[in-house]
Amino acid sequence: LWVTDNHGHFSTRGNNSVATARGTRWQTIERCDGTLTVVTRGTVAVRRIAGHRTTIVTAGHRYLAKPRH
Repeated sequence: LWVTDNHGHFSTRGNNSVATARGTRWQTIERCDGTLTVVTRGTVAVRRIAGHRTTIVTAGHRYLAKPRH
């Protein structure tokens, strides 16, 4: 799922994480090993569902939220 946010409030939810926009463009990919969030512009706050941890991901970076075992 590709998402582009134009300074509004928008989020995507995968099986293992929730990504919230901060004026940005990102992609959420469901994989066998978790939910991958790839940021191409701006900043995204990714909250892991298992463990309730929020990670800030900036442009050019990615974050893989692994499922709870």
